[in-house]
Amino acid sequence: MKTYCITKKQLDVIEEVKKLPNPFVAIMGERYGIPALYNSISNIPDGALLRYIGGDPTIKFEVKEKLYLLHRLDRKSRDIYFYIPNTGNPEHTFSKSCAFIAPLEDIKRWVTPAWEIKEVNA
Repeated sequence: MKTYCITKKQLDVIEEVKKLPNPFVAIMGERYGIPALYNSISNIPDGALLRYIGGDPTIKFEVKEKLYLLHRLDRKSRDIYFYIPNTGNPEHTFSKSCAFIAPLEDIKRWVTPAWEIKEVNA
């Protein structure tokens, strides 16, 4: 089995094409055309996408998006992390394991000049 890591958006497009009654006819058209699919998913070798759409069980796509957190230093140079407890009101913590970790789009909603966006090492 060969697994390819792609974004959620790319997987949604592939799954949408795969569910069509005639997926191979659809990808010859303008909306899903082969160049459009391959341009948006450049890390997949030729043929793998077509084999997956055709039902090849040895090809698998997995969503792997980069995750981020908000971080800053306090006056004593200690690490502080942004988190959102069950109350829904944002707070801060010294524990990285409690930090709010999400894709970049979600993190950008909470960023202020005091916080720095850092990529989480996966």
